[in-house]
Amino acid sequence: MRSWNGAAACANSRADWRKGFYGTTLSLVDIVLTADLHLLRLLDGVTIPLDLLYYFQRVATVCGVSLEDGMTHHL
Repeated sequence: MRSWNGAAACANSRADWRKGFYGTTLSLVDIVLTADLHLLRLLDGVTIPLDLLYYFQRVATVCGVSLEDGMTHHL
């Protein structure tokens, strides 16, 4: 099992993001990262890298949820 060391792990694992998930399959880490970080796209002045947005969408699709649920104005 891979240990997770916060933001440093995210920055150092760009190759893993391209595989689809943080590890080789969907895990709780993917769900927590998506739940915590996808709302950053709503903040003015914060630019989320495109590969990270695709990562959020992959996680949401596998989980069968929409990142837009509960929003009054869709992005």
